[in-house]
Amino acid sequence: MIKTVKIISIFFISMVFFTCVAKADNNLLGRISYHKINRSFNLNNKYTRANVYNHIPNTNIKNIKSKSIDKINLKNNTIHVDLMATQGTRYNWYRFYINDKHNKTIKYWVYGNILK
Repeated sequence: MIKTVKIISIFFISMVFFTCVAKADNNLLGRISYHKINRSFNLNNKYTRANVYNHIPNTNIKNIKSKSIDKINLKNNTIHVDLMATQGTRYNWYRFYINDKHNKTIKYWVYGNILK
C-alpha cells in the first residue's frame, strides 16, 4: 500500500513539473523588456499597410485591439517614441503618442519594421 502511494505521488509530482515547464516554454516569446527612449522616427513607405495596437501582441494582456495606421490621423510621417520593447523577435516594438481632437493623449504600439 505504501509503495503504491509513493508511486502515485511521484507520478503526480512529475506531471505537475512537466506541465509547468511546458507552459514556461510556450510563453518564451512573450517575455518583454521595456526601455525608455525619447526619439522621433520617420515612417517608411510601408506604413500605410501597417497596424497600430493598444498593447503589444503575443503578451498575456486580454482585449488587444488593432487599427490601421491610416485611421489615426497622423499629421506627417514623423512619430515621437517614448518607450521601446524588445520581445526576442527581429524588430522591436515602439510606443508613440498623439493628441486627438479633444486634446486627449492616445498611446499606440507599432512594430519596428515600418520605421526609418
